[in-house]
Amino acid sequence: MNISTVKINKDDFQIKILNCGQGQGDFTGSTGSSDGTSSTSGPEGVQFFVKNDTYSSFDILFLSDLVHSYHVIPGKNKITIPPGYYQYSYYACGELWVGNIHIAKKDEDMRIASCTSKSGRPDTGNNIEFKVKNLVGSKFAITLDGPQFYVLEVKAGTSTIFEVEKGYYTFQYYACGGLVTGEINLKDGVTLKTVNCAGD
Repeated sequence: MNISTVKINKDDFQIKILNCGQGQGDFTGSTGSSDGTSSTSGPEGVQFFVKNDTYSSFDILFLSDLVHSYHVIPGKNKITIPPGYYQYSYYACGELWVGNIHIAKKDEDMRIASCTSKSGRPDTGNNIEFKVKNLVGSKFAITLDGPQFYVLEVKAGTSTIFEVEKGYYTFQYYACGGLVTGEINLKDGVTLKTVNCAGD
């Protein structure tokens, strides 16, 4: 199962329904619930589990040729959905999250990480925790590009723990008047120390 997610500022988010030959604004949708019911027709559905660790309930949309909508509650939710490639979206932890997922077989899991995980991404089953030690002296954002793509906000003067998918990443951030780049193998317990602008 391949998953990628981005955070969208809800004030800047809009969906345009384009004219695809059926008349502008026309689209076909379906709804379902976490008990696996759905009004879709077409390919036989597969059982798919959404593990919601956010401690809140919300709707999650899966968009392909049809729009599949499911209401998920905290904990493990079983849904039935046709296999295929989807764009999904949900609002959780005070943010709107949009990404892509390939649902290919029965009993796969998608985990919505807890709000305290700071990544906001679904867990692919390979997530680890690592630490960024901020020696810059101010708050900044660091981007990680590897098995997944992340933009993480690091607080000033602290060590911040993030949950991400393990693996090799290139990283970059702006500090001390310039761009800092590098590579790192992220696994449990790793600490990434930033440059020290004060030179201490």
